[in-house]
Amino acid sequence: MEPSFTIEINYMLVNNESFDTTMSIYKYSDKCVAMTCSEHFGKAFTENLTTIGSFNPKLKIGKGWVFSNAKYPILNEIVQSISEKKIKGKVPIEYSNKNISASNFFSPTNDLISDPPMVRNMKMLYSSLKESILDSKTVHTSGDYTYIWGKRDDVLPHIASLNKSVVSEFSFDDSVIIMVK
Repeated sequence: MEPSFTIEINYMLVNNESFDTTMSIYKYSDKCVAMTCSEHFGKAFTENLTTIGSFNPKLKIGKGWVFSNAKYPILNEIVQSISEKKIKGKVPIEYSNKNISASNFFSPTNDLISDPPMVRNMKMLYSSLKESILDSKTVHTSGDYTYIWGKRDDVLPHIASLNKSVVSEFSFDDSVIIMVK
């Protein structure tokens, strides 16, 4: 299937990084159009695109977005706003405990606004518990969750004694913060 047209646009993220991407628009059926773009672009503007369409990784043309013909004018407006830098995309980084290092997790200069909620919450927790950590306290309860930190070998027996399940784990240096529920 050949695209109806292809455009190249430059887009910007909230952290003012600028990228180029190629978007191809297809007349996918009588009822819908499809759009292919870079994965980076798709993740950066997911919130905008999901308001009018949906992502489908199994299209005949590959991974892409599907929009009803009725939503096509709105798609044009969104793409125009993105290319004019009126809409900035989110920083599309996949955060997990494997790629959050101590340096980017605990740095007070990091921009909390652009971090995903999970990372933002852990940074705020760390900031609020900083004095407790310095005083060698190792447990904090907030709502339904309990946060336990310290050396891994010291923390694991404590978790077992609580009969709670591990929700998240963040490792740094030879220490760990574990969230249990």
